[in-house]
Amino acid sequence: MVGRCRPYWRPYLMGAVALFVVDGLDASGPQIVRWAIDHLVRVTSGNGAVAVGPDSPLAARLPAAWFGPDAFMHGMWVYGLAMVLIVAVTGFFRYFMSMGFAIGGITLSNDLRKLLFGHVQRLSATYHDRTKAGDLMNLATSDINALREFYWIGLWIGLDTLCYFVFVPAYMAGISGKLLLASLLTLPLIPFIVTRLAGRIEDRYEKMQSQLDTMSERARESFSGAKVVKSFAREEGEVKTFAKMGQEYRRRAMRLCFVEALEQPLLVLMLALADLVIVGYGGVLVLRGLEIQRALAAQGAGAAEIEAAVQAAGALTVGGFVAFFSYLIRLSGPMVGLGWVVSIYLRGRVSMDRIEVVLHTKPDITDPADPVPVTELRGEIEFRNLTFTYPGRKPAEAAAGDSPSPPLTPSLALTGISLRVPAGKTVALVGAVGSGKSTLLNLIPRLYDPPAGTVFVDGHDVRDLPLGLLRTQVGTVPQETFLFSETILENIGVGTTGTTHANAEPITHYQEPPPRGAEAWLRDCAKLAHLDEDVNAFPKGYATMLGEKGVNLSGGQRQRVAIARAIARRPRILLLDDCLSAVDPHTEARLLGNLQEIMAGRTTLIVSHRLSSVERADEIIVLDAGRIAERGTHAELLSLGQRYAELWEKQQLEQEVEETS
Repeated sequence: MVGRCRPYWRPYLMGAVALFVVDGLDASGPQIVRWAIDHLVRVTSGNGAVAVGPDSPLAARLPAAWFGPDAFMHGMWVYGLAMVLIVAVTGFFRYFMSMGFAIGGITLSNDLRKLLFGHVQRLSATYHDRTKAGDLMNLATSDINALREFYWIGLWIGLDTLCYFVFVPAYMAGISGKLLLASLLTLPLIPFIVTRLAGRIEDRYEKMQSQLDTMSERARESFSGAKVVKSFAREEGEVKTFAKMGQEYRRRAMRLCFVEALEQPLLVLMLALADLVIVGYGGVLVLRGLEIQRALAAQGAGAAEIEAAVQAAGALTVGGFVAFFSYLIRLSGPMVGLGWVVSIYLRGRVSMDRIEVVLHTKPDITDPADPVPVTELRGEIEFRNLTFTYPGRKPAEAAAGDSPSPPLTPSLALTGISLRVPAGKTVALVGAVGSGKSTLLNLIPRLYDPPAGTVFVDGHDVRDLPLGLLRTQVGTVPQETFLFSETILENIGVGTTGTTHANAEPITHYQEPPPRGAEAWLRDCAKLAHLDEDVNAFPKGYATMLGEKGVNLSGGQRQRVAIARAIARRPRILLLDDCLSAVDPHTEARLLGNLQEIMAGRTTLIVSHRLSSVERADEIIVLDAGRIAERGTHAELLSLGQRYAELWEKQQLEQEVEETS
């Protein structure tokens, strides 16, 4: 995990250098206190005439007049000023320490979120068919936030804790090596506590995140299907179901909190045991030091001689004891930080594992290793003995955090399809629901990957064409219209990003006036889709902001926005998948007239259950259970008197009944 910080070494280096300065200066604070207390003992014992305690290194390096009996505050102001300077300097460097780790952690997590989002965008439709959207949303939010906390707070506190465990024991050893060894008797228990609790924290956090995935997906489904929920009066049922899931999430979160809450008190308890050792054994060393000081002072020994004798005997001065105890107190923060860092790291590792499951998933559909060197397509389509089966889902491919699911039986969708569509021609696909019409369309732009040697465009296997070239020259109106929460104009222009419409070839019907730029071209496409009148009826016109999935438009309006979006990119191949199902017959007639002009010169495959939409097609294919059952023109199929003719007569009768009623 730490290896991901390498590209962001500059802010982390700034934060680390500042942290070393801060911890180094902060660790010197108790030393100032030690010198101050020993100096106070010196100037107050024997009315300052006899040096009972050792002089401090600070007093030895500054003018003696500042520390004598007649000096202001007996020189104690110097130690106070030193403490103020330390706090001021550390405060200055704390800013850069905080900003360094914040910049590194926030930037890294943001780039990781973009990497995850971009990778998911490149995964095939098969992956999205088997993965819950709520799981992916949770990865991009909750799990990324857990990683941000690790790469920001976790690394900061972790390095801070490490520095304290290096600096502070070094200072403590300088005061009394014996007392330091005695206080470390409880140290071996710390790794034991951490390792015993770490596994439980990791396991319980993973289970908590898995339940959060389930809740996110349930909330997404409920919000998206709000109208269905209301129409069946299921509000209370949904609330109870979600509350039950929330109760399970709470139970798992509390089990995690129980372990995490147990970690820090146990670590602080180890520190308290060290306090017991220091108070008991340290007190003995102080008393021994005072005896040595009094004895040597009575003999007229100087301060340096007294200090050397105290250190040689392994004893302590009063100032040394206070400083040593202060250092131990300062270790309580890093000790608590150690437990916090372990918890943050384990949460981050679980989240990283979940994210890497997705990042290590290779896209099923990629650009060919040796693509065909073409820059433009004419639009000829050919299917050669195409048999296609939707892949099943393997347990190992389950979404991150999801429980393994049993494999699904592969679904045979198309069998032995052979069909050639010359460039510029229109072919209609009709048949019962589930006969394979939409599947056939989805194989052309490789939303699903067809078997090699079965689907060709301009004589080239679609698997050998660059994906960017293939998909930018195919305009698709899907069966299920999806609109983004943007303006109507932005939705129409979704597939035209990066193109210059002002120089685009104008459609024949709209040669006068020609397109006047990107916005004018998109409005012309809306007119072709018979959408312009409806949009102009809105107060904000094309600037009207759509709700989620275009909820503030009718079904027919959404379909017409999708049609305008498809033709706005001027594709060579146009795929219309039942795009008129929500349009009334009157609007359909006018729209079909415009579509005839749009489809002129473009290869068009149109799927429709309404046969009046396809009767002008150059060829009509009737599919049944994934096979071609009939084919021919409208007149030829009527003359056969089989399935197409029966369906035509039925629809004509239904239309007559509607007109007379």
